[in-house]
Amino acid sequence: MTAARGGIRLNTDTGFLKIIAMITMVIDHVGAVFYPGLTVMRIIGRIAFPIYAYCIAVGCVYTRNIAKYALRVLVLAVVSQPIYVIALRHITPAMSELMQAGLMNPLNLLKWYGDSLRYANILFTLLFGILMIWSLKEKKYVVTGVLTLAVFQLSGFINYGWRGVAMMLIFHAFIDRPTTSFLWMAGFMTWWGLTTGSSNSLFGVQFALQTYALLALPLIYIPTKTQWKLPKWAFYLFYPAHLAAIYGATLLLR
Repeated sequence: MTAARGGIRLNTDTGFLKIIAMITMVIDHVGAVFYPGLTVMRIIGRIAFPIYAYCIAVGCVYTRNIAKYALRVLVLAVVSQPIYVIALRHITPAMSELMQAGLMNPLNLLKWYGDSLRYANILFTLLFGILMIWSLKEKKYVVTGVLTLAVFQLSGFINYGWRGVAMMLIFHAFIDRPTTSFLWMAGFMTWWGLTTGSSNSLFGVQFALQTYALLALPLIYIPTKTQWKLPKWAFYLFYPAHLAAIYGATLLLR
């Protein structure tokens, strides 16, 4: 399942979309750390991932070297992982013990990092999406199969699991067919929200917080022309930088 050759016919104003994704992600993470009872912040945060997933699909169309694209995301994912688990308080008991024992010991540090991957940051999910799209575009179906198995096996450890990877594949597959894409994505998101929890209720229908990701669809499917430009380095570095800022704020507020 790969994108057709008709070009991108969804919103190509990706500078604007990336800024929206960054803002809503910060709101989500600030809510998770400082205001866990303020559900509206988590609702706003559901907008971020679909936009990131869509931007990955667009990036896989535009990039001249998908291997370098994947490598950039991999390096950033590896670098961001420690600050991610510390800032968002994903420290396991085993990690706490290793920290007390001392992370100057290389073996302890390696064990700590390995255990942190129980809560792999979102960039690892995006990386799987890039690799899956690449394997399909290049018709390397054996690689696709291996990646599919890996995604399902690791689904409990990566953000949004296999559903997050599937979202990127759907965006890429129908990126030149707006109506088809919208119907697939709206249906997929609705199914996702109705089958992964029941923390909310509307007219007697139970649904998960993730259902609010549907709020991202107008931004993705309605063209905008802001012509906002965002330096590539700024977009990549914003993820670890905002996590570091959140962690710094927690230290100041102790």
